[in-house]
Amino acid sequence: MNRSREEQTALALMRMYEQFIEHLEVLRSSVFVNPVVLLDASKRYWRDVDRLHKFHDMPLIDCHKIAGYLTYWIVKFKPISVVKVGAYTPSYNELLLNMNEYFAFYVAIGRIYDLDKTGRKIAVSRDFVESFVYTLKNRLTTGDNLTIIYQLINGMRA
Repeated sequence: MNRSREEQTALALMRMYEQFIEHLEVLRSSVFVNPVVLLDASKRYWRDVDRLHKFHDMPLIDCHKIAGYLTYWIVKFKPISVVKVGAYTPSYNELLLNMNEYFAFYVAIGRIYDLDKTGRKIAVSRDFVESFVYTLKNRLTTGDNLTIIYQLINGMRA
């Protein structure tokens, strides 16, 4: 069965979501990812990629643009929903409230790491991640300015 590039991206994002949840040891019963919303975010991402190819005459886009535009659409569409809240720790509640932003950052760093091929780990502080997640949640961002941020982050390799 041939899947469209949008469906392939949505499936890759779903796999990354599973890794993300496992990595964070989040209670699976606390969150739900909506595959329809994830597919819609993937379609919007690919529309942006097509626009970059066509209007800016870019045959290929780099890992930073991929990270920036994926982040933008994940945060915009918020495919992850909190379905169960409880008397969790403050840090766990904060994670739940910002799940889409943390996931978008996780996806972006993964894309940069996979596509950059330097082999060096990306090193960012916890304070940076918290500030960046706050920015994603509460400030206006675009795929282009997120691209620039990811270029800077890529320079922070250990």
